[in-house]
Amino acid sequence: MSALISVVTGFYNRGNLVRTSIGSLLRQTYSNIEIIVFDDCSTDHTYEELLKFQDPRLKVIRHSINIGFVNGLVDAVNQSSGDYIAIHGSGDISYPTRLEKQYKLLKDDRDLGVVSCNVLDCNMHLEGNLYRRTRICHHPDTFQYSLSNGRNCFTGGEVMIRKYHYDLVGGYRKAFYYSQDRDLWLRLIEISKLSFVDEVLYKRLFVSNSIRFNLDKILIERRYSELARQCAEMRLDNQRDLVDLYGQDAINFLKKSKRLSDFYLNLFKTYQYKDTAFANKCYDLYINSG
Repeated sequence: MSALISVVTGFYNRGNLVRTSIGSLLRQTYSNIEIIVFDDCSTDHTYEELLKFQDPRLKVIRHSINIGFVNGLVDAVNQSSGDYIAIHGSGDISYPTRLEKQYKLLKDDRDLGVVSCNVLDCNMHLEGNLYRRTRICHHPDTFQYSLSNGRNCFTGGEVMIRKYHYDLVGGYRKAFYYSQDRDLWLRLIEISKLSFVDEVLYKRLFVSNSIRFNLDKILIERRYSELARQCAEMRLDNQRDLVDLYGQDAINFLKKSKRLSDFYLNLFKTYQYKDTAFANKCYDLYINSG
């Protein structure tokens, strides 16, 4: 019998995307799956939409309070039973052969810890799709460089992870409010290989409350990205990393960083004539982060 794949996904106030997103998982050509989906205390009709599915492979978890995506993701993975974990972003679309093709790569190479694929990015507004871009994975030999130098080689929602390797490095860490994926890849690449299926097998949707449309969230995400990179650098120097040392408070112990200060300065220059309040915030961060 083929191995069980556990698909993990979560929703918060995206009721209008539930039918197509979960439907894309139920139509996978690889059928031996369980789908663990959590509703993070949505205030819209998300939970009601999830309950409309009548498929024994689907397990719906409803949080009584909003605990955040990373906490929900960790808890859902902990409830999974599969030898492989497929992440599926909130509201996104997995093409029918995604799981089958990613599983084949992992099955054929025991040294692989994570497999991704090419991704079609779509910005979603009330008016419809205003922007579409295909995100192409680069050669695996460049993954370490990309992760260490600011570019995430995977988007996070389209990956399949071997559960053995996930457990070996301790999985997603709840100290990360954002950039939990970069942190995990940087730990996995220390013990395993990363690869991808060179096909577009996934559509990523950005809606109005996505990070890329919220300037304050972009600032927060960049701090957590820097945390992941500083943790990796500490491990490379045979030190315990900031999360190991300080747990949930690790973000408060970031070292001064030229990477961060340069990022804030560039944002200041970009927004000084567009959004004065935000530009001033970036300038203050620039002064204090370098």
